[in-house]
Amino acid sequence: MEIRKSLTITKYLLKNYVINPFVKKFKKALLSIAVIGLIMGVVVFAPITLLDHEANKTEGRPFKESFREILLRLGLNKYKLVDILSSLLTLSPLLMVITGKAAIRVIEEAEYELLLAQPLDMSTYVLGRSFMELAQMTLMSLPYFGFVPLISQISGGNWGKAFLFPPVLLTIIAYFSVISTLVNVIRISFMEKEWLMKFTCLAYLLIAAFHSILTLRPSPLLKLPFRYLAEAAIYCATISEDLQDVLIRWELSLGILVLLLLLTVKLAGRVPAEYVRPISELMKEARSKAFKTGASLYSADPEEALFRYVFSFDVLTLTHLRNLLIVLAVSGGSGLVFLHVAPKLGFDPRNASFITTFIIPLMVSEMASFLVGQAIAKDLSAMWMFRVYALELKPLASGLLLKHSMYFSEAFLTIALFDAIVREDPRLLLEPLIVLPITIFTSFVLLVVTTYLASKRKIVKQMPTGLYMFEDIALLVVTVIVILTYFSATLLFKEVLIPNFTFQTASLSILLSITISWALHKASSRILADVTRLYDLAS
Repeated sequence: MEIRKSLTITKYLLKNYVINPFVKKFKKALLSIAVIGLIMGVVVFAPITLLDHEANKTEGRPFKESFREILLRLGLNKYKLVDILSSLLTLSPLLMVITGKAAIRVIEEAEYELLLAQPLDMSTYVLGRSFMELAQMTLMSLPYFGFVPLISQISGGNWGKAFLFPPVLLTIIAYFSVISTLVNVIRISFMEKEWLMKFTCLAYLLIAAFHSILTLRPSPLLKLPFRYLAEAAIYCATISEDLQDVLIRWELSLGILVLLLLLTVKLAGRVPAEYVRPISELMKEARSKAFKTGASLYSADPEEALFRYVFSFDVLTLTHLRNLLIVLAVSGGSGLVFLHVAPKLGFDPRNASFITTFIIPLMVSEMASFLVGQAIAKDLSAMWMFRVYALELKPLASGLLLKHSMYFSEAFLTIALFDAIVREDPRLLLEPLIVLPITIFTSFVLLVVTTYLASKRKIVKQMPTGLYMFEDIALLVVTVIVILTYFSATLLFKEVLIPNFTFQTASLSILLSITISWALHKASSRILADVTRLYDLAS
């Protein structure tokens, strides 16, 4: 291992990943900083303003007491928060060993092709890359200082601990980076015994989970390994612990972090260079695996084969079903937690119309617009091939409409499940079916608009990760259309249809929705097929 070469690697990686992108997109970078600053201001000062206002209306208690009262209503104190955070820190390496593929992941193929072609040993490379990640995280952690006023308020005006909170938070993020590299290095170094490592970590996790269930609190197996780091973070916002208490725990955590980094560098010498893998390559392997285990694409009819490729390959797979079940589980779990927590905060969850009508649809529509935009970009990237070789484009249009309508309907189902649990009204689960015509029409509009934009300029770009994305203007158009759709459909269903919902109106609405959706799909498939044939993509 050579420190000078490691620092050289750090310099060039920083230029590639941080400095050059910032210089090339200086205006966008400044805009991003301004947006982050605005968000940080809202996150920091909104709770202080609201709780201070509420305190002045009631007993005149300061913000720190109001905040603590909320935590106590939720059954949380500093000791429980430390237990939760330390357990999460311990869970991360265990889950990394049990799941995922053993590899040192890099973002760009150029790093893999250039650096590993140089006369470098792996210890030097891993140390240089670790320095780069730490420097990058340090630069990105500057907005964390926006939390200083909030932490100062909670800790009773202790500005020393407040200013120590951002470095402690940075240490936690650095821990995840170092532990991720260490886990992959260990798995690669002992590849022939990887099954034993997975079995050991799984057994450890099961024993800790069983003990936690028996005692109704996090097991010492989970909360002890990284407790000092969790205490350093939580004690920044307490009153009874002083600055020295936080400093001692933070210094111990830094020492542990340095030891983990040294162990990583030491073991990296046993790692072959072939295990440094670009993310795009790993994603292609995962997609190839899904292709082998997914729906069959073979058909004697070319049109049927095209439809299966566009629709079945992406939707009718176990991976898609697994992801959907995970999202629904998170939505349902969040609804149950909100239903349990809201009364402790003094309001009826069934009357939380602002959250269920605006906040949740906004969050889901933002995520849906990103994912659907990504999917449409991938479809458009291969459109030239379909236009050249396909005998008929109607199966392509039909598959695209069904696929993206399915994505939108799943997002509506996520919203409906949360609403049904919070409002305790199972009728809300009918939302995806009732608004299906709006969903299909939105998919049609998105596909037509993005196809037209793609004929005028190159709007699809491939990221270093191998994913396809829209450029800024196209992504903005997709986002606006998707958000308007979710808000209008949610308001129409909840404020107009639900108040007048009976068995007869529900049955009639479902029948009309299915009929209109079928007719709309047939008509829009023909129009979209003509659009894709008419507009050639700009190169």
